[in-house]
Amino acid sequence: MTAPADPLARETLAAWLTECVAAHVRMAPEDIKPAEPMSSYGLDSIGATSLLVQIEERVGHELDANVPWEYPTIDALTDFVLQLESPDSASGRVGAA
Repeated sequence: MTAPADPLARETLAAWLTECVAAHVRMAPEDIKPAEPMSSYGLDSIGATSLLVQIEERVGHELDANVPWEYPTIDALTDFVLQLESPDSASGRVGAA
């Protein structure tokens, strides 16, 4: 079992993901609510794929293409990515929940 994530690391990651989503849907980051499904802001499959590539580059893992749909909110996606960034996370392709 892993230790709880550092609140500052979580806040930083959530802000980064929010900025990424906001850029894809052409909205101001402050207008994105972390508990709302990203699709409610118009994130489509092309945007989700691009977001996935950004996350893969950040964490250094190839991810399952369904990750943005399995973790449909910034909050859920943040928690998932934090697990990937933990030092004890496995390398290689990481599937969705």
